[in-house]
Amino acid sequence: MKITEIYGKEEGIKKGKIDRKNGLSHFTLNKRRRIADVFYLNSFSNPVIIIPGAGCNDEKKRVIISKFKFLIRENFSLIFYNYPDLNVFSFSDNDFFNYIKRCVEEIRGVIKTIENSSSFSIIGMSLGGIIGLITTGVEERIEKSVIFISGGNFEIITWKGLLRFKLKKDCSRIACKNMHKVYKKLLDKKMYDEILKLPRKCFLYDPLTFKEFLKNKKILMINGLFDFIIPPLSAFEMKKGMKNIRHIWCPSTHLSFFFFFPFLKKKIFRFLTNETDD
Repeated sequence: MKITEIYGKEEGIKKGKIDRKNGLSHFTLNKRRRIADVFYLNSFSNPVIIIPGAGCNDEKKRVIISKFKFLIRENFSLIFYNYPDLNVFSFSDNDFFNYIKRCVEEIRGVIKTIENSSSFSIIGMSLGGIIGLITTGVEERIEKSVIFISGGNFEIITWKGLLRFKLKKDCSRIACKNMHKVYKKLLDKKMYDEILKLPRKCFLYDPLTFKEFLKNKKILMINGLFDFIIPPLSAFEMKKGMKNIRHIWCPSTHLSFFFFFPFLKKKIFRFLTNETDD
């Protein structure tokens, strides 16, 4: 099995009825649960999949959609991905891999269900950025991604930020460091078959594993200089050697990031529409 083939596509996702409220058209995509909500102005076009951070509730969902309504007014369609209702912070390594795999496959299933669009973009935040980078790497119909306050290298994310106090760990810091040394050597040599054989699953949901498959995609990364949840070093690791990634730094923490959002809207719009930035 190739490394990109571990993430399949969810089959059997159904499109709900279209309704219209507050000037917007809306429909859902469902399979046993509401997987995604779709919002657009008059006709479905320029689809952008929004993948929020962990712990996104209904109130946070409303806030995020309101932040990105400016794209709807510019004839983009927003597809808001709804996470399975699980507590990721209590997960073992294997549980976390299965969760990420489920999310990626559901998002790819959403793309497959929407047949009247040849290309999609992704906006991913924090955990959604990690999922977004993996999905962008394995899904051919995704052309552009905007990744907020996210990055790669789970050794950094797990041990060098505040998540070290929150995430469940399956190995000691020394063991993690030693395994990542082996992983980095395999990654440099593009020995993906050997990465599949490593004793931990974290290497299969680390965006660094998929950097080679992101090189033909357009990516905008936006990170906080004072982010202690996804440390800046994690973003540097993702950007290193990737000429196709544009990077913007904000003087923010992980949680204060959205205070700077009004200054980023024009850059996001220009990136998604291929306009040249100032």
